[in-house]
Amino acid sequence: RSDKFELLCSKQYIQHLKSDLQGSLSKILDENSLKDVIPPWHLNSLFNTNINLKGSSLVCHWLELSIEKPNDLRARFELIRNLKFISNHLKNFHENTGSKENVDVDDEIDSEGEADIEYIEAERDIDSEEFFDVSFDIPSLKQRRKLIPTVDDGWKVQGGERKRKHYIKNNLRNNDVMSEEEAKIVSDVWRLPLKRRWCLYKYWMTCYINEKNRETDELQNQLRSIHEEICELRTEEDMYICRQADVVGMTTTGAAKYRQIVQNLNPKIVIVEEAAEILESHLVTSLAPGTEHVILIGDHQQLRPSPTVHLLSVQYELNVSLFERMVQNGMDCHQLGIQHRMRPEIATLLVPHIYEKLENHESVTRYENIKGVMKNVFFITHNYSEQSEKDTKSHVNEHEAKFLLGLCKYFVQQGYDPSQITVLTTYSGQLFAMKKIISTKKIISGVKITVVDNYQGEENDIILISFVRSNEEGEIGFLKEPNRVCVALSRAKKGLFCIGNFQLLAERSNLWKNIVSRLQSNQAIGASLQLVCQNHPNISNDVAHEKDFDSVPEGGCTRNCEARLSCGHTCPLMCHTYDKNHELTKCLKPCNKKCSYGHPCNRKCSDECGLCRTLIMKTVESCRHQVKVRCYQSEEEIVCDKPCEKILSCGHTCLKKCGESCSVKCERICTVRSVICGHDIKVECFQSKNIDLLADKCTEPCRMQLACEHMCKGNCRRCHQGRLHVACLQPCKRILVCGHECKSPCSKSCPPCKRQCENRCVHSKCPKECGEPCKECTEPCEWQCIHKQCNRLCGQLCDRSPCDKPCPKVLNCKHACIGLCGEPCPRQCRICHQDEVTEIFFGSEDEPGAKFICLEDCKHIFEINGISQWMRTSQDSESRQILMKSCPKCTTVIRKNLRFGNVIKSCLQDIEKVKILTYGDKKRNILRAVKLAERLKSSSVRYGKSLLDICAPLLKVLNSGKSRSVQELTVMENIISVGEIFVKALKGKDIVMLTRVDSDKLIKNTVSEFKQYLEKTSLWLISFFRDEYLTASDQQLQELLWEVRRMESATKFLQYIAGRTIINYDSHFRSIIDCLMTYSPFCESSLAVFSEEFKALTEKYGGAVINVTEDEKKSILKAMALTKGHWFQCPRGHVYCITECGGAMQQSTCNECGEQIGGMNHALLPSNRGATDMDGSPHGAWSDAMNMDNYRF
Repeated sequence: RSDKFELLCSKQYIQHLKSDLQGSLSKILDENSLKDVIPPWHLNSLFNTNINLKGSSLVCHWLELSIEKPNDLRARFELIRNLKFISNHLKNFHENTGSKENVDVDDEIDSEGEADIEYIEAERDIDSEEFFDVSFDIPSLKQRRKLIPTVDDGWKVQGGERKRKHYIKNNLRNNDVMSEEEAKIVSDVWRLPLKRRWCLYKYWMTCYINEKNRETDELQNQLRSIHEEICELRTEEDMYICRQADVVGMTTTGAAKYRQIVQNLNPKIVIVEEAAEILESHLVTSLAPGTEHVILIGDHQQLRPSPTVHLLSVQYELNVSLFERMVQNGMDCHQLGIQHRMRPEIATLLVPHIYEKLENHESVTRYENIKGVMKNVFFITHNYSEQSEKDTKSHVNEHEAKFLLGLCKYFVQQGYDPSQITVLTTYSGQLFAMKKIISTKKIISGVKITVVDNYQGEENDIILISFVRSNEEGEIGFLKEPNRVCVALSRAKKGLFCIGNFQLLAERSNLWKNIVSRLQSNQAIGASLQLVCQNHPNISNDVAHEKDFDSVPEGGCTRNCEARLSCGHTCPLMCHTYDKNHELTKCLKPCNKKCSYGHPCNRKCSDECGLCRTLIMKTVESCRHQVKVRCYQSEEEIVCDKPCEKILSCGHTCLKKCGESCSVKCERICTVRSVICGHDIKVECFQSKNIDLLADKCTEPCRMQLACEHMCKGNCRRCHQGRLHVACLQPCKRILVCGHECKSPCSKSCPPCKRQCENRCVHSKCPKECGEPCKECTEPCEWQCIHKQCNRLCGQLCDRSPCDKPCPKVLNCKHACIGLCGEPCPRQCRICHQDEVTEIFFGSEDEPGAKFICLEDCKHIFEINGISQWMRTSQDSESRQILMKSCPKCTTVIRKNLRFGNVIKSCLQDIEKVKILTYGDKKRNILRAVKLAERLKSSSVRYGKSLLDICAPLLKVLNSGKSRSVQELTVMENIISVGEIFVKALKGKDIVMLTRVDSDKLIKNTVSEFKQYLEKTSLWLISFFRDEYLTASDQQLQELLWEVRRMESATKFLQYIAGRTIINYDSHFRSIIDCLMTYSPFCESSLAVFSEEFKALTEKYGGAVINVTEDEKKSILKAMALTKGHWFQCPRGHVYCITECGGAMQQSTCNECGEQIGGMNHALLPSNRGATDMDGSPHGAWSDAMNMDNYRF
């Protein structure tokens, strides 16, 4: 097993080396792959660089296939240009190193049957077993092929990748390689020109390939040694087994394969069966040095050996066996003279034409005649032409194929088993044609069909042969060979039926001429075969075509069977020879039998009658209804199918059948008005009081106005009766700070704009999305004229004022420009376009000296004073709107205008601040996500795993490493905050055990129902936490918080009543249940009602009245720094504390209600008690029951 494992590992590693070598011819190897073959001084020089790799290959940088600055567009286009130039330059001296394919054109063999011979001889070859196999699992190699580096750093330039690959391929195929002497001279690889770098890289690659070839050779030698060792072990094992046997049998192929075993066994006697069909070389190699006696058994007048190459048998007579050669050389040969297979009529076809003398054993004379035919041996001759198969160079005779298969079916109908019949053909094309036809005929599917050459040495009772050949050219192929004819005619035992153009065969072959002559003398040849009916011997039918078998459809004749079946009817079949006793024949006539009530059977005569299924009317005794039932059904089995007439307790009629038991549950669908939402709902009657089902079934549209002022598109069920609405999916359509319309759903906070940013200047435009912060242009500002010039960068506020000098230019119409110096000239002229220019907009457009400015974004012109005042309006305001200025006429956003550049830049600066707040810093967002994940994990420690279970999808998103927007992180943070409150409430609710309240069953039932309500509410709240942690709207978060407050209040209430010894079902108790266990939204007024009723309940039954929040209570306890047991409550539940030792030493009055508090001599007043709700202590600090529970650790 260890040898096998080592062998497979070597094979896999060789394949690994081959893949490495193949990869080196198409891709660039990195420095890690080449470090073992690069000379040390080259390697040190290669790494002596300040290039920042950022994970890419240093060799690729050295070959100038990568760009040091990924964002440098000019460098990228320069790379593409160089690649194209060098690639075109290499074409001038590139030599194709691909291996030439040598195409050997074999001489065509002038033999029409070559294709069939090769197919048949290939079928006769004996396939040896795979002798090297491993049946146990082999672990995969740890070594894996290193990834070939790619030269892709994130940018995509059209056509660049294709040109780069083409450039690399041309360089790798180029034969210009640096020699070893030249490589030794190179000291600094970075000083080489690009062409010499490629030559040096080809030298390194040559060393790499040589090293891998050397490793491959070593592994192959190791592999060969291991394989030889395994073979030796297997041979020893086989030798041990063979020595235990008296007779060892093997094929000649096996003898050649296990030649060493044969030589070691060194048998004295070798017996060769079918020796005339074995190549002489195969037989000689099967002999051993110690062989003294060789016995050859065979028939040289049957098939010869078959060399794989047919040309060898034709030119060099390699198809002559040692057996045949010895017979031809006159060596003594003993021939068996009595045959035990064929009836005498068949044997006469072989004597004396093939065998000079052949006697018949008496056993063959006792064969019965073949049923259904006049002759036991008959040859059907015809002149239907063959068809040639172009693909296989074989031949097909469709007439013969159909006729023989029809005859085969006829013999099966005579009662012969399909295994007793064999169909032979002399050509492979005919074989495939027959198999195609037989696949559609199930009755003869078990008949064996094969070629003659594959059937040597076998026999069967009935043989049907198709000789195929029939053509005008008179070609009969290898049918003129006596060997094949001998095999074909000597396979049958009892019946032989052949079809072919025997006139053609007799004309082209003397052998066939003698055989046909013998057949004619025996009247065993003709154009049609005479069929004889077994049942009516005086009736016969001649068949010459496939359709002639239609006259004997059942294998008999055309008469009706007329036999009387066991049922008394006449057999419906025509004359048939099979099933003569009619044990299997089914009568298809109607059955004549009747049931006890006189109803006739409606089945076929051959089928069992079974139970009578006629429908009759019977009376049900229990209800006296008349029902239609089957005849066979007894009165006990009858179930009345009339509608039940009983009235249920709800007043509805029972919907079940009369024979079925009435159900307590009324299943009639009725419309009820839900007590929780007031909508009409269709439910089953017995479910009309099921509050939870009514809540889940109500599909009435919600139609409530959401906070966004849209109508809610959910329904009562999905919105949980208005407690938690579905998200509003209507388009937002709010105008973003960038001036575009928001395309997100209304429920979501407006995300950063995803459209292409439209901010631009005279130099360039922003390539980012609109919602991403833009980079300022760092080109010099181009706002200048002959009077003034800005000295700052384009993205900064200009340090010059606008120039108000008139524009000195003259328009094409020869009139003066109406614009200002340094600004784009308006196309309009004061004279040529007087109406358009003097159109009043700001009020001073019609003044004679009015100057105008053209807005480049929309091409509208405005009077300079009016537009300047309009641009400064919101800019000078203290509470200016953060929005881009737009054209007063068409509202096109003004983005490109040098005169108002400072106004535009101020707006952009404000917008960029908003973008930063909205989009957020990517690294900061990722850090915030990490902190939220840590917070979630730490909270799970305090509140248990339930928080992690609820927020598992949220935690997965936080741990994904993907940058999230500020809005998404805010939503997730709010979800976590609400989730912490929710989990705390769930934890408190789950530990509540109502064990001490046992005086009132009504309270127990109410509390149980209340807890079920809370459980169902928590389920859909958990579903919301898991599904909407990224998309929850502000309104949904607010509604979610109120529902969590409901859960928190419910837990507080349950914890209180669970700790009371006695509590009654009074108005306060009922009011709290009604307040909390509702299907309407929980809001501030609901919380106020609960607080008021809960306060009254605690005052009545004793309990601390703590009018502070939980966080405030924790702050008070921390500030007081008292141990447990120092907090008490007055008779009305107001809390106070006793400092120092915690024992009461004086009396006082409550600041809230004036009741007596405290006590004397460390004894508390009887009307006062400990405030367990404040610090959780069950005992006072000064008491006999004081224990370690009063200490905080």
